[in-house]
Amino acid sequence: MGKEKRNADSSSKFTGFSAFASHTSAASTAVQLSHVKTSKLAERDTVASRSKLRPMPLFTGKNSELIQTFKRISKKDYITKTRAVSDISSYAYPCNADGEPCDSTISKPEQIAAFSHFFFLFRNKLIHDNNPSVRIGAMNVVASAMAHIPKACNILFRLDAENEREIGAIGNVIGWIYSSQSSQINEEAKIASRTWEALCSLLKDCDERPIEPLVKKCIVEHVESILQFSSRASNLAAALSVKRKDSQQKNNDNGKKGGELRSKISTLSMSESDK
Repeated sequence: MGKEKRNADSSSKFTGFSAFASHTSAASTAVQLSHVKTSKLAERDTVASRSKLRPMPLFTGKNSELIQTFKRISKKDYITKTRAVSDISSYAYPCNADGEPCDSTISKPEQIAAFSHFFFLFRNKLIHDNNPSVRIGAMNVVASAMAHIPKACNILFRLDAENEREIGAIGNVIGWIYSSQSSQINEEAKIASRTWEALCSLLKDCDERPIEPLVKKCIVEHVESILQFSSRASNLAAALSVKRKDSQQKNNDNGKKGGELRSKISTLSMSESDK
């Protein structure tokens, strides 16, 4: 009995905080594993979102400030539209004067969702805007986005180059950036040249395939698309055909008038001979 009592007393003695060491290490290991699991899930979600990446006609993100900013882009007032485009650049894809990315307050998925919608607007609306300030601001957003989310931008550019676009869309984004370098507006030509250099670097870094065939294909198809489907090209063709028809009609009318005149002269000469 005395021996068992001593064993019981020895087992109930305070052994310090070493007894909790194993529990603490196990808890820290569990926390680390949860962080690793969370990061892997986030990475998996990002990869999944990239695999489903498409130019989106609607903004699918949840950022309230971006939602309001995209609403202002749809306004007809060019001042409101220009400010909204500038706000997207500074808020979603901030860069310094050299074009290098700065820290952004929004997450990568929100940046990708924002650019998916902006890419759609840029291709179908903003690059065709009559006001150069809107086009310049939109081109700056594209250049800034490439610095922040290069892989997502590469996917969207290549999808657009592979003609995965809506029916009736004129040209392609690579072609518009390339052709904008020849703009008569110096600021627009300058930002287009900077965007073009960033685009070529992006295509080289994100894909091992040579970019020359892709670029040539995009530029040729871009020009062909403008000539075939642009309203200006169709109006020009219609105007030329109308002028051609008018000239033919005038020739026909002149021919008829000449024939009538000749018949009248012959009739008059015959009547005079009878006299």
